[in-house]
Amino acid sequence: MSTADSGGAGRHPFLDRLGKALTETRTVKIERLLQSICGRPALLSRHFGEIEQLMRAHGRQAVFDAAVRRAIASGDIPETMLKKFAEAGSPARTDGTSVFPPAAGNARLHTDVWRNAGSIVERAWQLADEIDIDPRLAEKLFTRTQLPNMIREDWQRGFRFAAALESLTGDKGFEGEEMAALFHPETGTRLRDASNQQPALYVIGHLGFTAARNYFIRKYLKNSIPFRPSLNRPPYVWELNDGRTALFCGLRALSAGLSIIVAPDGPMGTLRSAVEVAGSEAAISTGAVFLAHETRLEVFWLNIEFKDGCFVPVLVKAPQALPKEKLKDYQLRFVNFYQDMLNRYFTGDPANLVIRNRWKATFLGDAQQGAGEE
Repeated sequence: MSTADSGGAGRHPFLDRLGKALTETRTVKIERLLQSICGRPALLSRHFGEIEQLMRAHGRQAVFDAAVRRAIASGDIPETMLKKFAEAGSPARTDGTSVFPPAAGNARLHTDVWRNAGSIVERAWQLADEIDIDPRLAEKLFTRTQLPNMIREDWQRGFRFAAALESLTGDKGFEGEEMAALFHPETGTRLRDASNQQPALYVIGHLGFTAARNYFIRKYLKNSIPFRPSLNRPPYVWELNDGRTALFCGLRALSAGLSIIVAPDGPMGTLRSAVEVAGSEAAISTGAVFLAHETRLEVFWLNIEFKDGCFVPVLVKAPQALPKEKLKDYQLRFVNFYQDMLNRYFTGDPANLVIRNRWKATFLGDAQQGAGEE
């Protein structure tokens, strides 16, 4: 089972295709090739070391590990082979560790919860081929992508995958432990390291994996309240058309040690600021700017992305208001930051692109279509 024993067949053509996909940064192609090889356990065992070396050389070791975990979870790799790997280890690895996670780690992978969570990713890739996407929207965003080596076919399949994964995880039957199994195991630690668990202002957008984000907020941001059109949580109560009271209640909440979660790209607020996102003009509300300026608290862009086979929180620290900085000066820095985060999202990995009506309307020039979305 060492890399020297390739069955006398020499270098497998699969490795050449994988190497080309890695060089061209074709993310979807890489995922499909790994899925294929992980579905052929005998071939995987013979060439495991070569694949691992190739993935590591391109900084994609975690992607390979995630593909193997999914294959284990879905049962593509039989128990007998898994046990053999766990007991014997892999001569291909220079650090002496096993090819697959140690037996203690495998125990979690073989629970029903993880099996269901892992297989949902595979179902999302299968469902992706059946998803219809608006060709105008695909054209608009593909031409703006910041991934120069990605071909249109891979981009569109990634876009469809994101829609499929959002649909499957948004099912009310998929929640709790199943959703937890799809999150990176170090999620809590990463959040603590990023925010230090102090009261903060989190800015989000009408985009991304909503069900995963809501789960993340419920589990990891328990000491927080959402800035919604109406909130019945005394003494923090406000309505959509009462912007002044909403801001006042937001200040009180932050002062009381709670965090606030707000989407500046939403319909709330009468004071707006222009932004340009993926070549289209839009407007965002500036209530978050006021709260950040008045409190001088830390502000974070928050989004959930699917990376290396699991959901991970993306927390990016926004500019913080300086002690004597005027509101209009800080607003310029804040709006530029939020605009940059939106552009990074809409021009980035298509496998994370879940677009709400508000932004679809913006990109297609139909401002009324997304007017009622919350």
